[in-house]
Amino acid sequence: NSNDGAPCEGPVEQIQGCGEVACEQRICKDCVWGPWSDWGDCSKCGGQRYRQRAVVKMPNECGKLCDPSVAKEVGDCTSHCEDEGFCSWTQWSELGECSSSCGTAVQMRQRS
Repeated sequence: NSNDGAPCEGPVEQIQGCGEVACEQRICKDCVWGPWSDWGDCSKCGGQRYRQRAVVKMPNECGKLCDPSVAKEVGDCTSHCEDEGFCSWTQWSELGECSSSCGTAVQMRQRS
């Protein structure tokens, strides 16, 4: 979001399948979240601010999935009305590594 304007439309990340080799031994690897970002500015007239975190490692086929509801935090703050701005996305990052060398796996890329 740029200049506290309208929220951006569309996904923040994309995930695609990869890895098609069957696993011999099943070792479950859960989703791993990265650190929280700094708090953003207060929203226009909304009295809220946000911070987020990204997935560092996707789970494998038997690991605990990444719950998107814990990727963003909302905090209260005092704000005032300003001019309307417009949304702008960054470019997509490169696709990350495959989450597993065998079995069902995924790759992820992000934008903000």
